[in-house]
Amino acid sequence: MTPTIGAGGHKWLSPAQERQQTLDYSDVFPKHVGRDCGITVFRIEALTPAIQSQELLGRFCVADCYIILVTAYVDSAENTFDEHREGYEHRIYTWIGGDAEMDKKFCAAMFSVGLRNWVGAACRIEREVEGEESPEFLAEFGDEIEYEDSSQATESGLFMAEQKRYPLRLYKMHGKTGLRLCLVETLFSSLKSDGVFLLDWGLEIFQWNGSASNMHHRVKCRMICDRINTLERVGRAHVVVVDEGDEPFRLWEILGGERVPPVLENSCSGTKPVQQESQFDVLAKAPSILYRVFPKIAPQLESHQVATGDISRSLLVSDGCYILDVGVELFLWLGKNAWPQLRSMATELLARVASSRARPKWVGLTRCIDQHEPEIFKLKFCDW
Repeated sequence: MTPTIGAGGHKWLSPAQERQQTLDYSDVFPKHVGRDCGITVFRIEALTPAIQSQELLGRFCVADCYIILVTAYVDSAENTFDEHREGYEHRIYTWIGGDAEMDKKFCAAMFSVGLRNWVGAACRIEREVEGEESPEFLAEFGDEIEYEDSSQATESGLFMAEQKRYPLRLYKMHGKTGLRLCLVETLFSSLKSDGVFLLDWGLEIFQWNGSASNMHHRVKCRMICDRINTLERVGRAHVVVVDEGDEPFRLWEILGGERVPPVLENSCSGTKPVQQESQFDVLAKAPSILYRVFPKIAPQLESHQVATGDISRSLLVSDGCYILDVGVELFLWLGKNAWPQLRSMATELLARVASSRARPKWVGLTRCIDQHEPEIFKLKFCDW
């Protein structure tokens, strides 16, 4: 049903249209959406739509779902209330990846309707499926779209993907009172008898206790393993605690070889690897640095610096983007209310920070979403 024009030009809406207008999507979609001509792409991240940067237009991950809004301005002489709102014409699509989880499909369908109501569009929502895109949809991207594999997918908000790919990471416990995990190179030679190590590969988590390791480190590491499994892997990870000398074959298989006994290890190690290892060990223990992203990157990196050393989680504001530099690991944190332009600048600042000092080739890069941060990221803050 279309609206009718009453006395004085007042637009009378049907009851269904009135109910639609009362829904508030201001905490989901920015105010400018539907007013900027061109293509705006949302990807479903943690059960909500997140705007993608312009650099990613035409690129779709096969394990994700997207909402695409096309906005064009219509001259006032051609504009009618029945078809357009305030001179704008819209086309809305949902794109469904072949490997996408059910919760992402549900959110894409729900929020695409919400987006249509929010911008006041009169169009129907076109559903596009990976590999079966319509000519009209392909034309929006110049007949060129690119698929990304499932390794680039966002985390499911409700379900654990059966074949989700996780980065392989090896951490060592450090400290006496303020314990923390430091990333080390994922090799069997990184294991030392005086340390406690956490090997994380998604649904396989190992805790390795060196024969001369600290009992306090062992207890703390086990707590972290359990938290990662419970809060990030929905309890589906297999957690194994092993002592030095009693390792299962699977551990050596993941690490790419069996650890050399300590006596032989000392006689076989060269000077250069030991010096390099010491350099990165110092880097890992250096004070953390938190940078904030601004719409324009400053010439001096120090202008973006917010805090160093013991960093409080209260410094992370939901309308901002931040880079946390902990030496051998870099974290990109994206606030849920951050503008897409700011998110784009975050990648540029990350590149600047990454090249600001010498880092190992195995440096860890982690993307964090506001309110869905991994446990390893939380451990970098003094009050989380």
